[in-house]
Amino acid sequence: MTKIMHNPPHPGEILKELYLEPLHLTVSEAAKGLHVTRKTLSAII
Repeated sequence: MTKIMHNPPHPGEILKELYLEPLHLTVSEAAKGLHVTRKTLSAII
């Protein structure tokens, strides 16, 4: 039997709550560390 998630969290929500906020990172700082543009990371979040 497969368990279906009815309302899974958005990936950006997970990134923001588990990484950006606890580490006090801005989107720009995180994007630089991930080697993506701020615009790309903002679109995910």
